[in-house]
Amino acid sequence: MSQTERDAIASAYERWVLAVNTGLLVATLAFTVAVVLSVGWFAGGLLLMAAGLGLVVRFIDRSGTYELTTAKSPDTVRGEFLGADPPVMSLLHGRADDVTRTADGVEYTQSTLWQTRTIEYEATEDDDTIVVSIRQDGEPFSEQRLSIRTDEAETVVTVSQSMPSLRLSQYLLAKIRDVYYKRALATLGYEWRPADS
Repeated sequence: MSQTERDAIASAYERWVLAVNTGLLVATLAFTVAVVLSVGWFAGGLLLMAAGLGLVVRFIDRSGTYELTTAKSPDTVRGEFLGADPPVMSLLHGRADDVTRTADGVEYTQSTLWQTRTIEYEATEDDDTIVVSIRQDGEPFSEQRLSIRTDEAETVVTVSQSMPSLRLSQYLLAKIRDVYYKRALATLGYEWRPADS
């Protein structure tokens, strides 16, 4: 698939993000008004505080292991993960306003309706493993360890990732991201699968 197709996937994902965020905002406002009108300001305030706590506490674990398969050679795959367009950043690459090559990786700048953020991808080799560090606005976001092997006619990349748990309010967006992330990977010739398949 072409870069244009990947950009189209990224744009479709952005539209979903905007729609979901807008829907969550409208639903939150409607819920707030309904609670206050039905039980009053004091009790409504307590209920809203409890509901808000449930939305901001991080308890959904996203760490784990998955695999990417491709017909490319192990050396080509290694070069891509150490290069200027790493496959695990494929969805972000199509949405970034600016992509800058750094000494150890890539830096992405992305603007949204609410903020401009910087995402840094750094990859280093440690024996037969590629160690990936991803930071968002300077803060650690994810660490991944990638091992590359051949399995019959395909190359398999095992990705073990560690990342912060999600808040309930982030879960739906994460599930939508997963769908478009797999589609973006496919444009680069990679197929996502669970590690135990």
